[in-house]
Amino acid sequence: MGVYTVIALAFSDRYAVTIANRNTTYFDSLERLASANITSLHWDRRSEPIEDASEVVAFFEDHPHIHAIVDFSCYSGDSARNVATFLIKEEVRVGLYVYVSSDSIYEVCSAKRDPEKPTTEDVDDHRPSGPRSQAECNAADTYGHGKLEAEEVLRELQPVSTWDYIFLRIPDVVGPRDTSYRWWFYQILIDLQIWIHVPIPYVREDRDGREMSLLYVKDVARAIVSLISGHDGAFLHRWGANVSDRALTVRNVAINVADHRARTFVQIMEDIAKALATSRSSQWPTSSSSTMPSPLVFALNSTTDFPSVKRGPISTTRARTLLGWEPTPWDEVVLETVEFFQSRILWKDARYAKELQGVLQMVCQQVAKYIDERTFRDLLLKVYGLNASEMTLTCAGCASDVIVDDEPWSSQIEL
Repeated sequence: MGVYTVIALAFSDRYAVTIANRNTTYFDSLERLASANITSLHWDRRSEPIEDASEVVAFFEDHPHIHAIVDFSCYSGDSARNVATFLIKEEVRVGLYVYVSSDSIYEVCSAKRDPEKPTTEDVDDHRPSGPRSQAECNAADTYGHGKLEAEEVLRELQPVSTWDYIFLRIPDVVGPRDTSYRWWFYQILIDLQIWIHVPIPYVREDRDGREMSLLYVKDVARAIVSLISGHDGAFLHRWGANVSDRALTVRNVAINVADHRARTFVQIMEDIAKALATSRSSQWPTSSSSTMPSPLVFALNSTTDFPSVKRGPISTTRARTLLGWEPTPWDEVVLETVEFFQSRILWKDARYAKELQGVLQMVCQQVAKYIDERTFRDLLLKVYGLNASEMTLTCAGCASDVIVDDEPWSSQIEL
């Protein structure tokens, strides 16, 4: 997610971009960043405070004036306080602090102010009044607690700092290079339903039509670029940002940023299936037809990580009002994401072996209820031309009595 923002800012030719991270790489991030004019600093925020990160300290000594900081990696109040107090103590002048927060913060807050509204509003961000209720909410969602705690710290310290803050509260992010592998996992299961009767897992809430918010990964970058660049119309246009000059006045506020339309889990799976039918003939012309099983087959599961929140979709009214926010059309998001994860390069290039093995292990654990490991490997060879003989895939407890069809099927099977 951060790489898209770094590239957008670096190739604007307007900013000198510096990144501080653990130097962990996913997919082709190294290659993509190599062509950008950026400075890279090593800092493992999880294990050392900022004052012990020598490269970061030296950078701020040489650059006491910073146009903007974009914080993707803060997950607790302590981490936020460490950075903020360092900047204040060292008198680093920062213009704008963009903190990439999450809609998970609402999981640890009181009920919506207006229960009649179908969405969670930006103002629904107050913790329960009682300490016991707070403790229960925090224990139920430690991630949401940490993200909200970081917001609270940055808001508290803003009056004694030089910066204005923006909290971008984002839902589950989808798109190419998703390191959670969620989309890729479901896409493979849908693809395999042409060959074998393996259902897609979902929970009761998804079966009953629960809606969720999503955000395209490139739209995260567009939102951040718009806030930093403000009135520079030519720069905004270059990166596809459709944001008005009102962005100049947006300061010290939290904003939900997501696709305007909420969708159910089943709708998303059906959209993936339709895009797969379009993509398959060009990506894998010899492996299968464009037929998709209709309807898709689902089975109830005890847990799911998609969506990652229970409070439902978030409102984007404030983003529309303050930013003139318009996300990328959903059909474009789905097709680009499907085509990326369906790419022959992704399945064949050794550079992506780590990511490929990660998602296939997830799939293997799911299909273990229906087919054995050998059959699963044969299926990967049949569908994707992938020889997985050297991959370590653990499918404990596999069944062994399910036969893989010789030809694609589209039977009307329902559980």
